[in-house]
Order: sequence, then C-alpha cells, then structure tokens
Amino acid sequence: NIKLIQNGLEKETFALLTAPLIIIKILVPFSVSHLTSGTQPLNVLINSYIPRMVTSILVAIIVYITPLFHNSSSKFYYYLAVIFVLGLNEIFVSSMRVSKLAFYARISDSTIGGTYLTFLHTISNLGLHLTETLILFSASYLTLKPCPSCQTIDAYYIEVTFCLFIGILWLIWKYRTLLDLQNLPLSKWYIETKDNIQDRSFN
Repeated sequence: NIKLIQNGLEKETFALLTAPLIIIKILVPFSVSHLTSGTQPLNVLINSYIPRMVTSILVAIIVYITPLFHNSSSKFYYYLAVIFVLGLNEIFVSSMRVSKLAFYARISDSTIGGTYLTFLHTISNLGLHLTETLILFSASYLTLKPCPSCQTIDAYYIEVTFCLFIGILWLIWKYRTLLDLQNLPLSKWYIETKDNIQDRSFN
C-alpha cells in the first residue's frame, strides 16, 4: 500500500480504491465459515496459501506499473486493476485469518476459558509482527544499484522475491505438519491438571 503511494498513486485516490476492501473483510468470514466450522479448519488456510502468493506477485506488478499511469488517459483501467488485485489479495488474506482463528477456537481448552485462545492468538500475532518489522527494517539495506549507469533495484521487489521463495520452501516443509496438527485429537491440546483429568474421566 505504501509503495503504491510512493510510486505516484494519490492518497485520496488510494483511499477510494481500497474502500471496497472493507466489504470483502465483512463478507469473507461469512462465506468461509461453513468451511472452517468442521474438524479441519486449516484446509482453508492451506488452500489459500498458494493463491495468496500469486496475488502478491500481482500486487508487485501493479506497484511496478503505477508510475506509467501517473499522467495516462488509461487511468480508469489501472484503477480497476488495482481494485481487482487488492480485492483478490484481501479475500485470501481474510480467508487465512478466519481459518487460523477457527483452528484456535477448536483446540482451545474450555476449562480455562478464553485464556488459551488469547495465548494462541498472541503468539501468532507476535510471529506475524516480528517478521513484518524485520522486513521493514531490512528494506533500507536491500536497495541495489549493480552499476553507476544501472537502474536502482528497489528493496520492495527484492523482498517480494525473497519472501515468495521462503514461502514456497516453508509450505513444502510444513505442509504435512499442518495436516497433522489439525488431525490431532483435541485431548492432545488440553492442559493436563489433576482437576481436569478427574473431570474428563467422568465424562
């Protein structure tokens, strides 16, 4: 989003173009709720992973071509492309978020209320924001200019390429783990204490 503005898209225009994303954020949870309410809520996350990486490439392309439409008569089609790509990306982002939260809700130990769920969500957010911070911090060191007469390679495109590569490797490495985690019996996620062991022995 910041790169679109840096590449010439006016802030006011960007605000108007991203307004439909609010509707998507509202509708997606309702649309995928029937897919995440069962015993395998992470299937939505797994199935959205590759499409989300593809949309990140599309977003990078939109960012790259933005300066070309700064004073172009074809701005209307560019705006449509921005809405479509950002909307598509938001669909997969929201779907993955809902899938993850549904999984947390399913495995949370009901004997300690929302504490378990809050803990899982906190750890998840910590991992997310730490990586975002690292990416933003490293951006200032990744801008490349191979030679004095060469065009500068923006850190954004380097990071998109790097993150795509890491994302593919991670999915290959952890795909089976994701399936195994959601197929674990719920009892494996519960906190074992003397009280709840006795309670469950009577159920």
